[in-house]
Amino acid sequence: MDILLPTVQPGLLVGILDVDDKSIEIINDVKYTCKVAGDCCTQLIVPVTDYDIHRIEQHGIEFDQIVSDDVPALIMPKTKSGALEKNYTIKRKPFTAECTFMEEGKCTIHEFKPFSCRIFPFQLKYVSDSKVEVLIHDSGYCPSVLACGSEESDTEKLLKDLLGEISNELDRREQYTKKYGKSIQI
Repeated sequence: MDILLPTVQPGLLVGILDVDDKSIEIINDVKYTCKVAGDCCTQLIVPVTDYDIHRIEQHGIEFDQIVSDDVPALIMPKTKSGALEKNYTIKRKPFTAECTFMEEGKCTIHEFKPFSCRIFPFQLKYVSDSKVEVLIHDSGYCPSVLACGSEESDTEKLLKDLLGEISNELDRREQYTKKYGKSIQI
């Protein structure tokens, strides 16, 4: 007998955040507690931005230890400015294809991991200058996100945490731009 878990459809809209007035709107209730399954670190290609690379390099890790190729891809707008963003791919181990920073099932750069890792299993889509849709990641790899009723949901906390991550990332990007005198977006 198969038991189906109330898993969540990839691409499901969870909520909408306003990064200017810091408001949240819950669209669908979900429950999420990372089970450290590691599928995200072994199955997905992890994008890293120049901002992520800079932050990782500050911990003594060289560029060629971080990215698999020194030629970035141009990714459609994921930022408030709507500008194309350069994304590299995080380096993977040659035989297992897991993230190069995974050791014994744990992330060795957890405190300063890339933004895409910090918000996984969610993905963001800017719909205006200040509004961001929060969706379940298209990969469907995370078994930790479950559909639930509002009484058992932690959606409000999740969205508040994501809003905090977005605000922190925008601050880091602004500081980077002030320090180096340019934006690293295209």
